[in-house]
Amino acid sequence: ANGLLSTASQQTIDNDQATGKGDIRLSDASQLSLRLLWNRDEFREAAGNLPGFFEAIQYRNWNGVANHTHIFSPTLLNTFKFGYNDIARQQ
Repeated sequence: ANGLLSTASQQTIDNDQATGKGDIRLSDASQLSLRLLWNRDEFREAAGNLPGFFEAIQYRNWNGVANHTHIFSPTLLNTFKFGYNDIARQQ
């Protein structure tokens, strides 16, 4: 009646994730900790407001952290941290 077309969107999301964590005691004074995250997202979403037309969007994420702690004395310790993050988006 008012010239507008209204439809229900058939959007979909498919998501997978995996995580891992490990702690390694190298010695009484030294410890290594590792963490890894992987994520995959796939979206199908409506392109504009046109029914039946979809955009496919894919995300791939990697995130990792390594942490090394060494105790030199009761009043002195050293911590080294390294982080990595990679996010890829494809449309």
